[in-house]
Amino acid sequence: AAEVVGRHLARSIPCPPERAEALRACLSGDLPAELDIEADKLGEFLNGFLFGVQEDAREQLLSSVADSLSRARAAFLFKWAPFEERTWRAVDRQGVDIATAYWREVRPHRGREFSEDERTELLERFLAAERPRAAFFALSLWLDSVETSRLSDLLIRIASGRGMEDADLEINAYHWEMAIRSLNDRTGVPRDEMAYLEFAFFEALRYGDYGIPNLQRRLAESPRDFVRFVSILFERRDGRDDPEGWPVKDSQQLSSLRSSAYGVLSGFDRIPGTHGRKIHSEELRVWVDEVRRLGRDCGRERGTDFSVGKLLSKAPAEDDGLWPRRPVCEIMETIRSRWFMEGFESGAIEARGVAMRVAGDSQERDLADRYRRWADQLTGEFPSVGPVLEKIGAFYAASAAQWDSIDGTGERLGDFDLAPPARD
Repeated sequence: AAEVVGRHLARSIPCPPERAEALRACLSGDLPAELDIEADKLGEFLNGFLFGVQEDAREQLLSSVADSLSRARAAFLFKWAPFEERTWRAVDRQGVDIATAYWREVRPHRGREFSEDERTELLERFLAAERPRAAFFALSLWLDSVETSRLSDLLIRIASGRGMEDADLEINAYHWEMAIRSLNDRTGVPRDEMAYLEFAFFEALRYGDYGIPNLQRRLAESPRDFVRFVSILFERRDGRDDPEGWPVKDSQQLSSLRSSAYGVLSGFDRIPGTHGRKIHSEELRVWVDEVRRLGRDCGRERGTDFSVGKLLSKAPAEDDGLWPRRPVCEIMETIRSRWFMEGFESGAIEARGVAMRVAGDSQERDLADRYRRWADQLTGEFPSVGPVLEKIGAFYAASAAQWDSIDGTGERLGDFDLAPPARD
């Protein structure tokens, strides 16, 4: 309401000197009694008043009023003025102290489209004030117009936690995803830099459709990075301490990163050594051997084997439908680790996701038959693989029996009303 009152008042005063006098009165506390504006609504009133003034007259009005105010009053006036270049010019005329305070305190607007010069200036000013999040907030609707190196630097500053938090500026996951997507679609951005940003903003990307393509590629190429994620997720089990800086430089961040690390490893499905639809056995073996070696070195052999098993369970089937593929079977036959096999089983069962069913469905029974059939086909050549598939089949057979029991109970109850009888 205060903003509307301010806008109407400005439009009802056609003479510039009288407008300036009205603003001075507002800021001195000498408000007309009939306006009845509470102190905490003064800023909204000023904002509405200034928006009610023609654009080409605002800068002169702001400068003339600010010249007659105390530094604190002038700073308050500018803070509530329209967030635009005209205001910034008027701010600069008041000196370095007021300009510095303005850029450290102003809440940017996000609704208007800034000119190229305005985008450049607000970005530089907010970064100088150590407010990268405020700069992103102001530009979040126009990210495609931000020059590549500037957008990259802005996101890296935010990801690294440099500058003011500006937690009151709400930025939803959509805008973070659009920023990462925009940067990824451009040329000249290093893939490793994109991988870093995808992890830094993973919680915003987690449920979008962009994914983590560069981070997936990085993990499939770098055993050390894969084991770093494993080390974030799993505690060391050999009684020794991790070297300084492993798995992250700031050990206090470790617990806060676990959710993201779990999400990354759970969603990681790019099988190392994959080229097109073909998995190169030797490349996969080299990657797995190095990952396991690094996992043992950092005291996380169990967690590493479990994670590798879970990853390989995501490999696609052969062209004839047989699963798992031969390169994966060869790895499983070589490792024979309990933790690896448990990870493989867990990944295979989790891959089904949420399933809808109705009474009488045969989904679980069909899955049990499918895994048993694969076990029969592979056991002769890969004797360690068959039992794993049999175990997964047994899981679904038990699930089918459980559902049959539930369905049978429902049939026996029929329309029996389990609600307590109504009382007179």
